[in-house]
Amino acid sequence: MTTWCDATTAVQVVESGNRVYVHGMCATPTPLIEALVARGEELRNVEIVHSLAFGPAPQVDPRWVGHFHVRAFFVTDNIRSAVNAGPAPGRLRRIGRAIPHHLRQVLTHLRQRRTP
Repeated sequence: MTTWCDATTAVQVVESGNRVYVHGMCATPTPLIEALVARGEELRNVEIVHSLAFGPAPQVDPRWVGHFHVRAFFVTDNIRSAVNAGPAPGRLRRIGRAIPHHLRQVLTHLRQRRTP
């Protein structure tokens, strides 16, 4: 059974420490990403994984270090600066990271619920 709700309600299931896969391409769920970032102050260590997300990327703003961590199968312009920046001053973890792989490995990574 399908349950319909707005983006704010949908992201209430995300808890600190969760990994969230965001589909990309022209179907990037911008309202869901924005609703998740709106909860940023109450979340810690949420990993956002995507394959090729286009559009706004508020989750890579440096203020969200420690709250969100983005891992991308393919780096797009909207997250490139976060991936290239390295760890924030005084932090060991960077806000964005590219996942080294071949295109054919993406589905395997997702099915096995692991990312390198």
